[in-house]
Amino acid sequence: MSTLFKSYGLWDIVEKGAGTTADDLKKDARALFFIQSTLHESIFTKISAATTAKDAWTILKTAFQGSSKVIAIKLQGLRRDFETLSMKQGESVQQFLTRVSSIVNQIHGCGEDLSEATVVMKVLRSLTTKFDHVVAAIEESKDLSTYSFDELMGSLQAHEVRLLRSEEKDDSKAFLTKSNSGRGGGRSGRGRGRGTGSRGNHQAEQQITKKDIECYYCHKMGHVKADCYKKKREDQQGMQGVECHYCHKFGHVQADCYKKKREEEQANVVEEKGSEEGTTAMLFMTKTNEKSDVSQVWFLDSGCSNHMSGLKHLFEELDESYKKSVRLGNNKEIQVEGIGKVVVQTASGTRDLHNVYFIPQLSQNLLSIGQMMNSGYEIKFEGNTCKIEVSGTKNVVAIIQKAHNNLFPLKMLEVDESALAITDLSQSWLWHHRYGHLNINGLKLLNQKHMVIGLPEIDEVGLCEGCILGKQSKLSFPKDRSMRAKKILELVHIDLCGPMEFESIGGSQYFMLLIDDYNRMTWVYFLSYKSEAFGLFKRFKAMAETQSGVRLKALRSDRGGEFQSNEFKQFCEKEGVLQQLTTPYTPEKNDVAERKNHTVVELARSMLKSKNLPNLF
Repeated sequence: MSTLFKSYGLWDIVEKGAGTTADDLKKDARALFFIQSTLHESIFTKISAATTAKDAWTILKTAFQGSSKVIAIKLQGLRRDFETLSMKQGESVQQFLTRVSSIVNQIHGCGEDLSEATVVMKVLRSLTTKFDHVVAAIEESKDLSTYSFDELMGSLQAHEVRLLRSEEKDDSKAFLTKSNSGRGGGRSGRGRGRGTGSRGNHQAEQQITKKDIECYYCHKMGHVKADCYKKKREDQQGMQGVECHYCHKFGHVQADCYKKKREEEQANVVEEKGSEEGTTAMLFMTKTNEKSDVSQVWFLDSGCSNHMSGLKHLFEELDESYKKSVRLGNNKEIQVEGIGKVVVQTASGTRDLHNVYFIPQLSQNLLSIGQMMNSGYEIKFEGNTCKIEVSGTKNVVAIIQKAHNNLFPLKMLEVDESALAITDLSQSWLWHHRYGHLNINGLKLLNQKHMVIGLPEIDEVGLCEGCILGKQSKLSFPKDRSMRAKKILELVHIDLCGPMEFESIGGSQYFMLLIDDYNRMTWVYFLSYKSEAFGLFKRFKAMAETQSGVRLKALRSDRGGEFQSNEFKQFCEKEGVLQQLTTPYTPEKNDVAERKNHTVVELARSMLKSKNLPNLF
C-alpha cells in the first residue's frame, strides 16, 4: 500500500496528515478511498468511523503491526526462528531460501535492520552436509561482508543442479544394470519355454532413438538434461570465481573435479591370471574358508583407494550423506552408501580406521594398502608373511600369514567403545572424571578434610589426556602485588565470555561471571546477547546486597563495550559503585575473572574430550 500511495504522491498525507487547503483535503479523500476500497468487509468495520486517511492508517497499523511492546515480542520470536533455522533433509535450495527470506522480511517489517552479510553467513551455517564443499569454496574465495544474498542463491542453485545431475546419472546407470541383468537371466533361464520376453524388451529399447528424447532443461529434442549444453554453459558461468582445492583450476569445486575422479574414484581390483587352478580370481568375488566371523577379518588389497566394509554395525561414526561409486575390475560400478570411522582391536592395541567406505554389496572387509601407507604405516611382504609397521619405527602392528587362497587376512576384533571407556578406570580416575577433571591434589585435600562422603583414598593416576587437551594455555603473566579485599562485596570482578562456537539448548551463546574478591564466591549467568549483561548485573547487585546486607562498593572489569555503555556508567554512578577498568589489551590485569573463565571452560572441555564427544554438546 505504501508503494501505491507514493506513486500517487499521497504518502505524506497518509503518514503525517492533510493540511487545510482544498488540494490537501482532496488528496486526503483520495487516499482514504484507496484504503477503504482495498479492505475486506470484515476489516472495513475497524476503520468505518475514520474520517481521514491518517486515522485509518493508524488504526490498521495498530491492529496488525501492534504496539511497540507487541512488536518487541514478535521480534523475539522472529529472532529465535532465524537463529534456529536450518535446512531440512530433502528440501530444495529454493524452498529453504524462501523460508529464510520470509523470516528476514518479517524482521525488517518490525523495524529491525538485519544486514545482508548476517543473512548470508546464517544460510551458509544452516545448509545440509551435501553442500559442505560449495560452502568451503564460497568462504575461501568470497568476501562475505560484501557477498550478496542473490549471488549466494545463484551459487547454491547451480551446485544443487550439479548434484541432481549426478543423481540422475547414477539412477540411469542403476536402471541399465538391472535391465542387462534381467535380459541375461532370461536367456539362461529359458529352459523349455520360448524365452521371448527379454528379447521383446530389448527390441522395445532399440526402437527409442535420440530424436525422440526431450531435454527437461531447454525443452529441445535429441538429448537429456544431464547432457544439455545450455545447462552446462550456465552452470560454468555461475562457478567462474570458484577455485578447486584439488587441481587449483577455476570453474568447479573439488567434489566435481574431473582429475580427482579419474585418480581416486576407481577402486581397481587385482586380477590373478594363470594360477594353478587356471582361473581368474577377482578380489571382490573371493570367498574365504576362514572360520572366523566375517566382521573380524579384513583382507589386504593393493587395488582399493579406501578401506571398505559392507557391515554397517562396525562403524562407530558413519556419514550416510556421502555418496559416490567405485569401479570393479570387470568395469562394473557399485555404490558407496556412506563414509566413517571403524574402531578395531588388534594384538598391538586399539586402532582407528578413518575414511572407511560403507558398501552394502561387499561380502568382505577390505584394507587399502595405499591408505594405510598414507596414514603412516609401512607394509612389508617377506615370503608368505606380511608385516605392518609404524613408519620410522620398529613398532610392529601386525604380522599376517598368507592363506591357502593366496590372500592376506588380518583378524581384528570389533571394539565396544562404551565398555573401553569405563572398565579400565580405577577409583581415582573415576572421581577425577566425576569432579570435572579436578587436579589430584584437590581430590586428596577433599579426602583429607572429609568434605565428600564416600570419597576413597586418591592415588596418583598419571597424565590425563583430557586435562592436557582441555587445560593447556600459555605461560602465566607476572603477578603484581595487589591488596585483597577485607570484606564481602568490597570488590567484585566481572567478565563476559563468548560467543561460544555452539549455542546451548536454551539458546545462550555467552556466560557472565561475577567473583567476590574476598571469598572468591562465584555467580554464573547465561546470555543470548551481550546486550543482556546490564540487566543481569542489576539483578545480581540487588540479590547480593539483599542476601548479604552489605552494599557493593567496587566493580572491576575489562574495557568491553557492555561495561562502558552510558547506561552502565550512569547506573554505577547513581548507586555509588566505583568502576575499576583494566589496562587496554591486557586481560592478565583482570586475572581473577580470566582465570575463573578458564576454570569453567576447561571443566566443560575436559569432560567432552575425555568421552570423545563433539563440541556441540
